[in-house]
Amino acid sequence: MLSIISFLFTLLILEIYYRIFVLRKDMKYNPQKVPTEVTLLIKKYHIDMKKVNYYYLMKSIGRINALGIGLIVFIITFFKRMNIQLLIALLLCIPVILISYSLFGNYLVKQGLSKDLKPKPKKKKMRKKGTVKK
Repeated sequence: MLSIISFLFTLLILEIYYRIFVLRKDMKYNPQKVPTEVTLLIKKYHIDMKKVNYYYLMKSIGRINALGIGLIVFIITFFKRMNIQLLIALLLCIPVILISYSLFGNYLVKQGLSKDLKPKPKKKKMRKKGTVKK
């Protein structure tokens, strides 16, 4: 019961923090001031920022971060010793982040918010005059 309460409390605190300190109503996409999470999505999944509403993208990223941290807090509450909790939290951070952002990136691609990357056409090889094609 304590682990569920700590999970919900963590979600609530992180959601409030994100709304107060990160999200603003007048958020505009500025390529020079992009958070690392958005840069990861743009480079790995070729997200087209002209198609994406930046405010809702940042809102979704905040919820993903809150869920990831809440999940880690939920898992570490099953252990009693502080050093074990810290070790498990450190070991879980990277996999949770990578899995959650890959799922979110694939979702954005399926929604059609990625750039259309067309394969480059292959160059035709020129034959020398007088040669026969086999």
